[in-house]
Amino acid sequence: MPPVPSPRGRAHLDVLSLAGDDIHGAVAALHREYGPAFAFGFGPIRFSWFVGREAARTILHEERDAFSQQGGYDFLKPVGGATALINSDEPEHMVRRRVVQPAFHGRELASWLARAEAELGPWFDHLADSGDVVDFYRGLRPRLVRVVASIVLGDAPLASDEAWLQDVDALMDFPGRPMLEQQWKVPLPGTPWARFVAARRRVDRALYAEIERRRTQPADAPQDVLDMLIRPREDSEGTGRGMADVELRDQSLSLISAGFDTTSAALSWVVAMAFEHPEAWARVREELRAGDVVAAQRALYTDAFVKETLRLRPPAAAALRRTVRPIRIAGFDVPAGVRVALSILETHRDPGVFDEPLAFRPERFADGSVDPFAYVPFGYGARHCIGAATSTALVKTALWVLATRFTLEQGRPGPFRPVGMTLHPEGGLPVRLHHV
Repeated sequence: MPPVPSPRGRAHLDVLSLAGDDIHGAVAALHREYGPAFAFGFGPIRFSWFVGREAARTILHEERDAFSQQGGYDFLKPVGGATALINSDEPEHMVRRRVVQPAFHGRELASWLARAEAELGPWFDHLADSGDVVDFYRGLRPRLVRVVASIVLGDAPLASDEAWLQDVDALMDFPGRPMLEQQWKVPLPGTPWARFVAARRRVDRALYAEIERRRTQPADAPQDVLDMLIRPREDSEGTGRGMADVELRDQSLSLISAGFDTTSAALSWVVAMAFEHPEAWARVREELRAGDVVAAQRALYTDAFVKETLRLRPPAAAALRRTVRPIRIAGFDVPAGVRVALSILETHRDPGVFDEPLAFRPERFADGSVDPFAYVPFGYGARHCIGAATSTALVKTALWVLATRFTLEQGRPGPFRPVGMTLHPEGGLPVRLHHV
């Protein structure tokens, strides 16, 4: 079978130039030119890209043992560490996942939604009272980092420490930069890498101190996610596996950082779609106003609206891996040791699956019949995002508050261009809120 095609010479330089500003624009252009498989980049930032449900089925399910997370998500290791779920291979990944999974059991969801409402409601009120146009995306991030930190750390003072939360927010700036920029880890004062290292040092010092406090002053019963990680329940075989301090640090910090980062982007895109599709948003408002925040989690059209938003604007726009053995993907032979990327963004736009794929039509999800490998905003199977349900519930909670108490005014003309490793609106999302 043929190798994965790649642009050469000047054409490759042009692609790299485009990717430096807009990697997903470069992927879309190469998809149009080469079809479902293509490669570009160099050294640690060279990936073979694939598009489509066939490739998704191979990478995420049928041949998942042919891939390693190592080499795929290396850009997140400086934040979440080597033992974070996203950077773990089997069998360690499944062992760690079994420890983390119970912490996201639905029995805690009601209290988490209450925390989100208590955090976001006053901020929305302040915006409406001020009458100012604000960047909703940037303003949302520090609020959601507080919500997610409170889910992971509970009522610990660290979860409400503004300086610490600002540092956690700042940590995600570096891996959000273009891949080429991330290669320049220059520790000179004032550089992005130096600022990142300093923030990480402060974050780690405080988080390790909290872990030590929990170990020496254990609670009678787990109160939050970190408690459950320190004292996991027994599994089906009667054994419970505790985590080392570095694992506790990596799991806690990766859950907080990835949770607020992707959820902020997802909610911002839902609001952007409300501007771009006012008739659909009117249906969401009508549905949400008919019930409380708990009913909002089950609201059918709202669910479809959110899913269609994540189809067109998935915050995690690519799934990244490295091959550990030769593998055939979408009809192309890929040797071992190759970095592989599944473009979730382009896969979600497959005209063979979605009629008028660029059109915003929540009705696509009315009957739940979408191919599971054509729609993978949270991944699939054993690698399905562990916080997917929590993130979606937080988005719906925020929507319920917005729909029942406010009207939205767009701060500048759209549509908004999607950019970044975590897909977000370029230049932010200017919004003005009004009380109903």
